[in-house]
Amino acid sequence: MIKASRHTLASKVGRRIFTLFILAAFLPVVLISIISYDYIRDQISEGVRQQIRTETRNLGLNAFDRLLTLEGAMEVTATDALHGEMAISGTRKEWLNSMFEGMTLYEEGAQAVTLVGDPVARPAMTPEQAAHIDAGGSVITVGTGTHGPYLVMTRTLASGESGSSGLLVTRPRAGYLWNFAVYRPALACAVVHQSSQLACSSSISERELDRLMAISGKAGELHAWQYNNTNYAVNSWSLFLAGRFEGENVDILLAEPVENAFLAYNSFKAIFPRALIVTILIVAVLSISYIRKHLEPLEKLAFGMQRIRDGNFKETVDIRSGDEFQTLAESFNQMSERIDDQIATLELMSSIDRLILSAVDVDHVVRTLMNYLHNFAASDHIAVLTLTGEDRKLGRLYFNTDPAFREIDSHEIHIPDPERVELALPGTSFRVDDLCNRSYLQRLRGLGDRHFIVLPLRTQEQPIGMICMGNAGTLQIGDRKLGTLHEIANRISVALLNKESEEKLFYQAHFDVLTNLPNRYLLRDRLEQALGRAERTNSGMALLFVDLDRFKSINDSLGHTAGDEMLGLVAERMAASIRDYDTLARFGGDEFVVIAEEPSPHDIAERASILARRILESLNEPFTLRGRQLYAAASIGVAVFPHDARSADDLLKFADSAMYQAKSTGRNTFCFYESGMNADLLEHMDLGAALRHALERDELMLVYQPKISCRTRRPIGAEALVRWNHPTRGEISPADFIPIAEETGLIRDIGEWVLRRAASQARAWTHLGIEGFHIAVNLSAAQFKQVEFCARLESILAETGVAPANLELEITESVTMEDFERSSGILKKLHALGVSISIDDFGTGYSSFSYLQQFNVHRLKVDQSFIAAIPDNPNSVSIVKAIIALAHTLGLDVTAEGIETQPQYDCAMESGFDELQGYFLCGPLAPEEFERYCAAA
Repeated sequence: MIKASRHTLASKVGRRIFTLFILAAFLPVVLISIISYDYIRDQISEGVRQQIRTETRNLGLNAFDRLLTLEGAMEVTATDALHGEMAISGTRKEWLNSMFEGMTLYEEGAQAVTLVGDPVARPAMTPEQAAHIDAGGSVITVGTGTHGPYLVMTRTLASGESGSSGLLVTRPRAGYLWNFAVYRPALACAVVHQSSQLACSSSISERELDRLMAISGKAGELHAWQYNNTNYAVNSWSLFLAGRFEGENVDILLAEPVENAFLAYNSFKAIFPRALIVTILIVAVLSISYIRKHLEPLEKLAFGMQRIRDGNFKETVDIRSGDEFQTLAESFNQMSERIDDQIATLELMSSIDRLILSAVDVDHVVRTLMNYLHNFAASDHIAVLTLTGEDRKLGRLYFNTDPAFREIDSHEIHIPDPERVELALPGTSFRVDDLCNRSYLQRLRGLGDRHFIVLPLRTQEQPIGMICMGNAGTLQIGDRKLGTLHEIANRISVALLNKESEEKLFYQAHFDVLTNLPNRYLLRDRLEQALGRAERTNSGMALLFVDLDRFKSINDSLGHTAGDEMLGLVAERMAASIRDYDTLARFGGDEFVVIAEEPSPHDIAERASILARRILESLNEPFTLRGRQLYAAASIGVAVFPHDARSADDLLKFADSAMYQAKSTGRNTFCFYESGMNADLLEHMDLGAALRHALERDELMLVYQPKISCRTRRPIGAEALVRWNHPTRGEISPADFIPIAEETGLIRDIGEWVLRRAASQARAWTHLGIEGFHIAVNLSAAQFKQVEFCARLESILAETGVAPANLELEITESVTMEDFERSSGILKKLHALGVSISIDDFGTGYSSFSYLQQFNVHRLKVDQSFIAAIPDNPNSVSIVKAIIALAHTLGLDVTAEGIETQPQYDCAMESGFDELQGYFLCGPLAPEEFERYCAAA
């Protein structure tokens, strides 16, 4: 061959061809080699750097996984200790000794007990760490020993049947926790407090460690460091312990000798030029006889290098010359494939990390994974199972239906317990064949697959899914690719768990836990969206504010738990009565809001009316709750966009005003907002706020309307009536502020003030010589229902010194009949105190004389509606006379209230009343005026 070369070079044609080779082949090859050399050098260097960063991160993540394992061991030990199992022996002790240098139990009121190894001192904790311990978590603190700092893990013993509590304090073994011994000649360290080493794979002075910490700088970046005449590439990663363990962060350092780290690069640098030179020499020697044969392979290699330079690693260089060029092409293709796999893997890992930190959904994470695995693993089909729910028995299976992975289908499946347990067993993967009958493989079996590789997805030993690659033939996946798949599975496990946690947090933030309806936050968002659509499309939108009527009685009578259950039933009933595209949300308490949309703004009022009626009708049917039949009613206020308002706040405010109007008109109905309602509501609210200060500012006063004896026609008593003299509004009618007092609960305080003031006035008039009369005070329903009312009244009688016979309490029929047994008991106590009892508004309620036999009452006050009808209405006259006759038979006095005219007065005198009261006789008087009236009578 050499002779042939010499002979060829001896001729002019040979020299010309050789010269042409030098010009046409040698120079381009050299140029391309230089360009490719720089690019491949950079790729290899970057790969080495990324590997060091990845190893540093893996060191930290592995240490964190061991911390979780240590926490689990502590939890098991703490549980045993809580149940009195203090002794640890045998395999269990060896297992704990392999993980802990010491484990000490501190219980309140008892001496510390060392369970394993050396005693561990009880660490000092910050208030935040103590709170974390009380919440059931574990805390990591830093202790200092003779050999430097070390980590201390502490957790609490929750109260159990024994009633004991305490702390379990452990010192993890550095060798188990950090496992740095295998990192030689590399240097791996765990550092706390900036420069205090917890553990290092090799001995290093604090001075050098300080310098190393200063050099490492920002976590994640690569830096150079020289130590003991050796150059290192240094990377650091912060192990975040504050979130899970309320501890200080630990810096993980990894210093890799540059010579070892860049061994592949140095080998490449030495081999590449030599291989190029050898190739050129061989080609030069054989150029005359093989120049044209080898020109095509060189061009293919050149084009292949250009494609690599452009980032195209998929196309291969096809050379079948049977010589070194074919070997070079094969090596080139293998190198290209490996670089492509490494870059793709790094890109996927980066994509998964971005998915973990982003807000995309689980579906997107899974599809991203399947698209990568399609290019990475040569399998016919790929399935990804994600398990959901607390018990992880339900799952969604994703799988491709065509070989090109253009179609990815999904459906829900139920995972039996044996399969769920199998996915949770230790191990990274397992192979199964056509004989298996696992539920998650049935779809792939139906597509023709007979061999499978299954990679479970786990987090903290809990299965969260699996990755399955199926093939009609035997799957050929090497250990290198399988290892990459395991790493991918670990990352995907974290991504899926993160997405699941984010979805739970999103649901808790936007939906009401009790009713599963949108909460106030999500309601605001949907309301803004509905307003935007209505504004853009000129459509109609209405807001219905629904408030349940007298729902408080359910909570008071059956308890708040039953009330919560009732709210859930009401929400289901209301949700069934609205359209799919309407929004029903829980606004708070027993208030709900409905957003109704309609294409035409002219039809929205009619649609809102229909919707309101359907809601009211749905609530009319009885609810079955805990064996009882309960009824619910609601008052609904409606505000319409854009007729009533154009903003979310105004619509809510106006619908709320309309709802209060519906309540005031009788409840269990709906009302549209009208201009002025809001002003009335604001006036109502202002009046309620002012009423709260009326007692403090002494703005209330009592006036007294005389009661005239029909026998002597002289005053024998008076009814105390409260008045409000507002400093700016003037005198406010009781008809305006008494209902507000009842709504706000102020009626109790006002009623007690009236009782005390009336009793004091009666006592004062007794001292003035006005005797033989009584002052009547109206009792509200809220006062009468107070448990301590009788005790309060007795206290008032004692404080004021008034004779009980001079005080009369007026109670309406309806109040006494709400709870007959309880009312009867209260009236007996009041009778025992010596006060008189009068049934007010008699004739408008039950009007039953049978209960009067059991109630200790002294007087009936016939309602003024009967008095107003006499003497013109014979029926009213007959009813009044019958009441008087029956009352006298029972020994009761009868009072006529509301005497406004002379005919009424004459008829009342003829009918046999004992007392008369009304403006015809005398209106309410101030105390001084009342005294003069009595003196003149």
